[in-house]
Amino acid sequence: PITRQHHEWFDGTGYPDGLAGDQITLGARILAVADVFDALTSDRPYRAGMPVQRAIKIISEGRGTQFDPSVVEAFLRVIGSTKNGKRKGASYPMPVHMQRGVTGSSGVLESPH
Repeated sequence: PITRQHHEWFDGTGYPDGLAGDQITLGARILAVADVFDALTSDRPYRAGMPVQRAIKIISEGRGTQFDPSVVEAFLRVIGSTKNGKRKGASYPMPVHMQRGVTGSSGVLESPH
């Protein structure tokens, strides 16, 4: 059900089955956010990936319509726990495409350039 449902929208306007809210499995609601984030920030043959800060704004704006608000909040906590391309407490770096906008010392997402 996760892959089938990850294009369902939290408000019921997605596809293929028009499911809404808790009718969509939690895994699919999580995958929906991750999939959109990856799609927005990854380079494609026809366009460059966008900065992380812009992708976060788009996902935040979809809270309650496209995305489960609680999943977006969890995503924002995780993505906000990054600094200088590394996750706090993690020994592995963030993927390069995610380093386009990382949290600076002020706690605000900023460009690493």
